[in-house]
Amino acid sequence: MSENRVLSWMPRAVVFDCDGVLMSTEEYCLLSKVLVLRDHGVEPDADVIASLKGLHYSAAGDALARALGTPERSEACSTEVLAKQRELYRTRPSHALPGALELVRRTSSAMPVACATSSPQDAVEWVLAQAGILPYLVCVTSPTMGFAPKPAPDVYTAAAKSCGVDPSDILAVEDSTSGIRSAVAAGMRVLGVGPDPSSEQLALVDHWVTSLDDPELTAWADGLTAATGRKERTSLRLAMVAQNGKKEAMRAWAAKHEARLARHDLVATAGTAQILRECGLTVRALASGPVGGDLHAAHLVATGEVDLCVFFRDPTVHPAHEADVAALVRLALVHDVPLAQNESTANALLAALL
Repeated sequence: MSENRVLSWMPRAVVFDCDGVLMSTEEYCLLSKVLVLRDHGVEPDADVIASLKGLHYSAAGDALARALGTPERSEACSTEVLAKQRELYRTRPSHALPGALELVRRTSSAMPVACATSSPQDAVEWVLAQAGILPYLVCVTSPTMGFAPKPAPDVYTAAAKSCGVDPSDILAVEDSTSGIRSAVAAGMRVLGVGPDPSSEQLALVDHWVTSLDDPELTAWADGLTAATGRKERTSLRLAMVAQNGKKEAMRAWAAKHEARLARHDLVATAGTAQILRECGLTVRALASGPVGGDLHAAHLVATGEVDLCVFFRDPTVHPAHEADVAALVRLALVHDVPLAQNESTANALLAALL
């Protein structure tokens, strides 16, 4: 009998889908399209609903425009679906699916964990944060970041890059055929999850479980932690952000202190993370500041996941996401996390703490 390609294997990273895998939000993709039709006075029949299933919002515009009898409005319909999908995530109650939080928590203690979704990044990060899952993730990748939607491999390839792990060493966790094909195309092994897999899905995946609280899967995750061991933390966890006018100042500062920073665990918003990587540092990348990265950093501060913030601010500008910036600063004050907002303060903290 051959070994199970998932349960007898130790990957170097795990990337989860969101809807129907981690969260109870799988219906929002279809419901957003149905609600757009209803907003225009059209009640879709079974054939129309069937044609909309599995379509990414960027591809749904044509089908919706045809159903409305206005084929020239394809792009507008796609925009309406995206807005409706975001609204559903924010306003409808959702919850982590059985075993999801515990599995993410267990695996993240042993290796990088990420999320690759076809849904809007900001909406997915919102529900994952509410469920307590977001702090354990290296990143959330989504077509709203410019990647092609599933079944193209782009969101999984991007997640692998953020994890710093080759796709062949990553386990993807999926529930849909398009998602499975996306992960397979990226070169990953796939764990399928859900109650009723099709024969096509079973042929594509390496193993299937009905839910993430499957006892064998739980034992496997415990084995990952035992095999790698929890790192005794002698390093500090730094959140690093540089606004656009201070990016080069951050580059110069990080390059100057690269050897000292390399001993610690770094997390940064997307543009800052790129600069730090160019300086030779390993860093966990969040989203760009204006699309949720600053809020994610604030969340890490609030949940005790950060020991020190280095936030190079440009006092000459007032960004559109100023409220997010203020939230990061306020929560650092509330939770008594050291916060450096210029190079001199960063140098002082570096000398005292690092």
